[in-house]
Amino acid sequence: MAKLVIRRSLRRRLTSLLTVPAKWLARRMLRTICFRGRYGMMYFYFYSYVVATCTYAVAKLGIPDLLADGPKTADELAGTTGSDRETLFRILRALAGFNVLDQDRAGRFSLTPLGELLLSDHPDSLRYWGLHFGDDILPALPRVLEQLETGVPAFEQSHGMKLWDFLSADAERERVFVRKMSLFTEKHIAAILKVADFSGVGTLADIGGGCGALLAAILQRHPHLRGLLYERPEVVSAARERFREAGVAERCEVVGGNFLESVPRGADAYLLKHVLHDWHDAGALAILQNVRAAVEPGQKLYIIEGSVGHNLFGWDGYRRWCDVYQMLCLPGRERTLDQFDALLARAGFQLDSLTPTSIVDVAILEATAVGLPVAAPGAEWHDAELPELPELPDEAPTVAALVGTR
Repeated sequence: MAKLVIRRSLRRRLTSLLTVPAKWLARRMLRTICFRGRYGMMYFYFYSYVVATCTYAVAKLGIPDLLADGPKTADELAGTTGSDRETLFRILRALAGFNVLDQDRAGRFSLTPLGELLLSDHPDSLRYWGLHFGDDILPALPRVLEQLETGVPAFEQSHGMKLWDFLSADAERERVFVRKMSLFTEKHIAAILKVADFSGVGTLADIGGGCGALLAAILQRHPHLRGLLYERPEVVSAARERFREAGVAERCEVVGGNFLESVPRGADAYLLKHVLHDWHDAGALAILQNVRAAVEPGQKLYIIEGSVGHNLFGWDGYRRWCDVYQMLCLPGRERTLDQFDALLARAGFQLDSLTPTSIVDVAILEATAVGLPVAAPGAEWHDAELPELPELPDEAPTVAALVGTR
């Protein structure tokens, strides 16, 4: 692994001097508290399953939207939603105990700032994540024991098909999922634009870029830039509309296709945002090989994801749970920096730098194509037919010694 440059601003480095020790101290204090109250803490962990289920049910019924114009009683909400009044009241009362809702002396319920995140039109809405979790993920969680025995994702064992096939078979489920992912990307955009440097790029290709929210924002920020969005054919029309609304349609081409089979040529740099973590090592390698087949030596690849297994920026506990989500629903994983480096090297890239953002699961890995162009896996690629790859290391022991800053 070549020396990895960690691009951190002076402000971020100074902040890390305070936050990293503070997080370490907080963890130690939490462990002490948990030890003394460990029975209650573990009890709560089991009950969190119930809290998540009730939060999903309230979001599914659209109750936060009904409370947007003011407090209402459980009777009023039950009448509007066709729910059993007693059941609904007890769920709302419980959620009020978790600060999702507020209950006044008259028994009326209203939204708290936390509960406002369940509004369908909130700019930071998590309603669509809640719907995806409750409708698609929650039913699969009891199959985790089968996954421990077989290694097959619990989602696939529960629903009888892979996540992407499951979503494609139901237009409404796919709409909810696409909306959820779009809102996440929109939340990430400001943090990415604050640190990303695309000034030297002429044409940027966003591979698997969804409806184009990130690429549209990049084109707006850089008037000299041209864009290419490569996505599934069923997303193409929505992406073109997004670029028209952003006023950048004349500078962006939208192409439908499958990045597991090929990637369009012709761009100066390529971008993969939260794509590789959806795939096992062989699938991620196939995607990277397709990108490598489309570029010349010296061209740049930007990978926007989080990583696990290091302590460069403090506690990565959130990323570890993201890794479990990927494991239960998809064949993917959250990777360490050494695992990224190993995959990139196999595909013909050199990992050069990492630029963190203010969001824990959003960092920009920058890689350069090296050596001779590689042959793409081609349209015959299929995950069931890929050759076995050696297991990548789970830890990143060499990263700390290889880190540089500028």
